[in-house]
Amino acid sequence: MKMRHSPRRSTRLWAVVAAIVLTLEVPSMCEAGEPATRAAPAAVAPLRIGSRRELFTDRFLIEDMRGTELRLHSPQRKETAIVFDQPWEGAHTGYVTVLADKDHPKDSPQFRMYYRGWPSWFDKDGKAIRGREVTCVALSEDGIRWIKPSLTLYEFTDQKSGSRVRTNNIVLPPDDPAASHNFTPFIDTRPGVPASERFKALTGSFKDGRPFWGYVSGDGIHWRKISKEPLLNKKNWPLRSDGCSIPCFWSDSDKCYFAYFRIWIDHNKQPMAAPGAGNDEKGWRWFGRARSEDFIHWKDVEPISCGDAPVEEHLYASEVQPYFRAPHLLLSFPCRMVYKKALSDAELDNFKVGPDNRQNVNDGAFMTSRDGLRFERTFMESFLRPGLDRRSWSGRNNYAACGVLSAGPEELSLYYTQGMDQLAEPSRSHLVRCTLRTDGFVSVHAPYRGGELLTKPLIFEGNSLEINYATSAVGEVRIEVQSGEGRPIEGFTLSQCDAIFGDQISRTVTWAGNADVSRISGKPIKLRFVLKDADLYSFRFGQ
Repeated sequence: MKMRHSPRRSTRLWAVVAAIVLTLEVPSMCEAGEPATRAAPAAVAPLRIGSRRELFTDRFLIEDMRGTELRLHSPQRKETAIVFDQPWEGAHTGYVTVLADKDHPKDSPQFRMYYRGWPSWFDKDGKAIRGREVTCVALSEDGIRWIKPSLTLYEFTDQKSGSRVRTNNIVLPPDDPAASHNFTPFIDTRPGVPASERFKALTGSFKDGRPFWGYVSGDGIHWRKISKEPLLNKKNWPLRSDGCSIPCFWSDSDKCYFAYFRIWIDHNKQPMAAPGAGNDEKGWRWFGRARSEDFIHWKDVEPISCGDAPVEEHLYASEVQPYFRAPHLLLSFPCRMVYKKALSDAELDNFKVGPDNRQNVNDGAFMTSRDGLRFERTFMESFLRPGLDRRSWSGRNNYAACGVLSAGPEELSLYYTQGMDQLAEPSRSHLVRCTLRTDGFVSVHAPYRGGELLTKPLIFEGNSLEINYATSAVGEVRIEVQSGEGRPIEGFTLSQCDAIFGDQISRTVTWAGNADVSRISGKPIKLRFVLKDADLYSFRFGQ
C-alpha cells in the first residue's frame, strides 16, 4: 500500500532534526540566571578541598566543559641569571636547584642556588676532556640577580692549567667523586626536624658505581654526610639507573619523604633490570619514586605512571616539587630528549659541541600529580621550546632547574640551562630566567563566543571565594554556586553574580555585592564558571 506524504509530519520531523543538530553544535551558554541543563551524572562522593588553592593543571575537579579548553602557557625567557664562567664550572655545569628559604637569617639572602660545576675542554688533539666535578652555591635577594659568594671551604685545582684557587663558591670536597654529580638539596619542612639538619640532599649514581648518599646542613653552606654508610647501594637497587638530579621533599599529607630517581622502562612501560641482569635491550629514560619515613631507610623505587600517555621520548630529569602556593599539587618539569640532529655539522663545529650531544635535542615538558605516583600528561606539547637561538638546539640544553621561585605577587621565576657541552672558551654555559604568571601554568580558556566549566561536587571551608583570572576589555567571568545535585543556590545564582572583568591574581567574587559564602561552607556544592574571552587560572575558598 502506498503511504501518503504529510507536509505537517515532514515539517515536524525536520524541526526535531534541526533541534538535535543545534544541541550538538552549539555549546551551552545560558542567559544570566538560567540554569545550565546537564545530564544527571552518577553519584560521586564530594571532593573535600578545604581552603586550599586549586589549579586547573589536570581534570581532577572538572565534571563538564562546554566551549572552553585547558590551555598550557609557556614561560617567557627573560635575562641571563648566572654565567658559569669560572675554572671550576664550565660547559657541563648543570643539575641546578633553586630554593626559597623563608626562615633565612636577616643578614643572609632569601634565595639559594646549587649546581654542579664540571669544566670541559678540547685537548691539543681535539679530544673532549671532562675535569673534576664540584658542587657550588649562589645567592640572590630577588631571584633575578645572583652572586657567587667568596668562600674558602675547599681549594680547587684546575686540571687544565694546574693552578690552585682557594677562594671560590664550592661547598663540597672536590676530591669526593660520589658527592657532586647530581647533588640535589631541599629545605626539610618535617615538623621537629633539628635545626642542624634543616637542609638535606641526596646524591649518587649507580651508572658509575656510586651509591646514593644523604647530606645534611644547618646553614646550606657547611654540609656533612648524614651517616657513615650510603642510604642505597646496588644490593637493594635491582633496576637500571644512571645519574640525574634527585628531587626530594617532605610530604606532610603522607608523613614521609618522597624522592625521585631516574630509572629506565621498556616499550611495555615496565621497569628494566640493571644491565647484565637479563635485560639489556634499549628502553626509555623514565623516573620512579621512593619513600622514607626518616630519610635514612628507603623503600623500593616504584615507577611513576602516566596512564595512557604514549612513551615516545626520554624523560631525562623529573624535577618534581610541590607547588608552594598549592603544596598538595606536585609539578614536574622533565626534560624531553629525542635522538634527532637539529644542527648542521658547521653549526655544531662553530659552537664546539662535544661528541655526546651532536645527535640529540631537548625541550621542556610539564606534568602534574596529586599522589606522587600517578602523573597526568594533560599536555603532550612542549612547555618550553628550544626557541630562536640556534645554540639551544644541541643536546642537553633546556634543562629545567629544580624549583620555582616567586618574583613578587604576580610573577614566578623558572630557570633553564643553556650552552651545555659547548666547549668554546670562555664558557658560554649559563642559566636563563624565565617568567610565568603566578599560578599561570594552565588556564581554563574561553573564546569570544564564550564557554563554561562545571566542577564536580566539592566541600570547602571558608567564607569567601577568590579567583585568579584575566579577561579582555569585552570579556567577563561569572560564577554560580550550585547544590551538590546541580541546582542553583539562591543568593549565588549566575544572574546575582557581579560581573568580573580585568586582570588580577586575587579577586574576591561577590553576588549582589555580597562576598560571604559561610552559610554553604561544609556542604556539597558545585561551581559553574561562565567565561567570555577570558582565562581562569585558579580559585580558592578562604577567610
